[in-house]
Amino acid sequence: MPSGTWKRWVSHPQQLPVRKVLFQLHKWLGLVLGIYILAMGISGVALLFYPKLYATLRAQPRIPGQGRSLNEQELSNAVRQVYPKAQVSWIWRGASEYSAVEIWLSERGSERKRFFDPVSGKDLGAVMSPAVVVLNLLAGLHRDLLFPAHGKALQFAGGICVALLALSGAIVWWPGASRWVRHIRVRQAAKPSRKIWETHSAVGFWSAWALLLMGFTSDARDPGPRNHQYALDGPALLAAFGPVSRDYI
Repeated sequence: MPSGTWKRWVSHPQQLPVRKVLFQLHKWLGLVLGIYILAMGISGVALLFYPKLYATLRAQPRIPGQGRSLNEQELSNAVRQVYPKAQVSWIWRGASEYSAVEIWLSERGSERKRFFDPVSGKDLGAVMSPAVVVLNLLAGLHRDLLFPAHGKALQFAGGICVALLALSGAIVWWPGASRWVRHIRVRQAAKPSRKIWETHSAVGFWSAWALLLMGFTSDARDPGPRNHQYALDGPALLAAFGPVSRDYI
């Protein structure tokens, strides 16, 4: 960068052509990525509390509390009598001994989730309340934008765009060496239109690092669901979710 351009950048960057170009880039990236960042934030919160939300939202059949509840081996044997070709992948116990047990079955690449009676081992029906459907859609949205085949590439591209948003915003934000301090806070006496601009400037300054972190780590996120049904991947959640049993048979 020539010395004259560098001096202008340090003291009065507003008139530099490169800043005007970056301003337009930042504006349009912000308009497009605002929805993406909001979706990632909401779905990320849902995934953070996925085990507890899943246990709360699933609709369990009522079962009279009589008799001894079956253990994991006995439940697996009861499941195989009904679904002989299916593999038991997960057994989720409810809040009490007589709550319906949710069992996940895998067969030829597909997955089904069924409720079973913990005492008799009887199949009580499918597990898929509307609330759980929405929760699993949020899980899929966060992992691969609901496109399992190309999700990782889409998330990587989204992460790069978020990083560009943060970097272009940091460059556009720079007001000059003599004015940068007042651009990291909002003046209460400012006019409403000016206060909106100062709020955007201050929030951008303090949150740029978070956007950069989100952008550069987007391809490293591995929030669990791996298949087309967006089922929970599980092992990392085993310790976080108490009433869950893993069947290793």
